[in-house]
Amino acid sequence: MKKINILILTGMLSMSTYAEEMAIEASSEVEFEAGIGVNYALLGVTANKSINSKIELFAGLGLGYVVGGKYYFNDSVRFTANYGTNSIIQKILFGVNYNYTYTATEYFEGANLGIGYISSKKNGWSIDLMYSDISKANDRTKELINEGYTSLGNNNSSEKITLSLGYRW
Repeated sequence: MKKINILILTGMLSMSTYAEEMAIEASSEVEFEAGIGVNYALLGVTANKSINSKIELFAGLGLGYVVGGKYYFNDSVRFTANYGTNSIIQKILFGVNYNYTYTATEYFEGANLGIGYISSKKNGWSIDLMYSDISKANDRTKELINEGYTSLGNNNSSEKITLSLGYRW
């Protein structure tokens, strides 16, 4: 029983030391990124805060919103997971002589996962290949088609895989 208690105590001390090291590695600076794609609320700006050298949290606003996290495998390659606005449907009413009036814009949220590359964590270009759950937007598109609207886009959900492009400063 003494051996188990010693092992538990050693583990607890090691964890607190590791946690202190991770806290020291965390940057107090907030980095900003602007871009296009699901990582940037479709078109917008994010604020990024490092938790440690590997993990970063972010939130952003643009045509919608986005919140998420990034895990860095090294200084350039990262895994990104977020939730936010990832689809827009715009209903258009055509009138006389094809003059048109926008009748409604609908925004849809979902989870997004991807892998990306950034040239520098301090400032530089980034690109991420993202998989997005756009099932809510696809369901709404089917409803609109059943109501008599014509879709100008692709209804086969091929837009689940997208790119996010941005610049960090």
